[in-house]
Amino acid sequence: MSSIIALKDKKMVHVIADTQTTTRINKKNHLEDSNLKIFKAEGINDCLIGKVGYVKEKSVLSNVDFGLKHLDDVTFNDVVRIILPKMLEALESQNRTKNTENETLGTTIIVLKEKIYQIDYTMAVSEINDYVAIGSGLEIVNGVLKSNKNKNSKERIIEAIEAVSRFNDGVSAPFIYYNTKEMKMEIIGEEKENVNDNSDKI
Repeated sequence: MSSIIALKDKKMVHVIADTQTTTRINKKNHLEDSNLKIFKAEGINDCLIGKVGYVKEKSVLSNVDFGLKHLDDVTFNDVVRIILPKMLEALESQNRTKNTENETLGTTIIVLKEKIYQIDYTMAVSEINDYVAIGSGLEIVNGVLKSNKNKNSKERIIEAIEAVSRFNDGVSAPFIYYNTKEMKMEIIGEEKENVNDNSDKI
């Protein structure tokens, strides 16, 4: 299970994710770049992608070159006409789409500059005006973000994911945080010890 939250403010998007992967009853926290649930998109300027679902899907998408470096801005139409087809092509090449209705097994968010896009498991694309949470604990995130509006954006999403981790054993620290202004990863919280390493779901 996973939790990824993206929150807009006037200057940037803040995004945070847990680091736990789960296989049946086995759980492990990952801080290796290849296993993180948020990654920098290849071929798109200052863009982050967050993925919940299966580890292999995330691994496939993190190696896609979207070929949009020439664009200063990525629009909703660019996501629908260029990014989504490239994602589907990459997933299909690795047999990572379902046979019925062309559905993948997870949800994706794309954040860049001051924009958030969500691609759900049906491949529907939405532009998000305020915040989005994917994975576990959506009701908890909604409650926290509605109650802590007096705090800054970074504090708000940290509080939200910490709340999810308290009530959902599929989500745990350490968390990884980015914002689209600095594009630098920050690790928040302490790493858990777990000897099992057979994870295939994020």
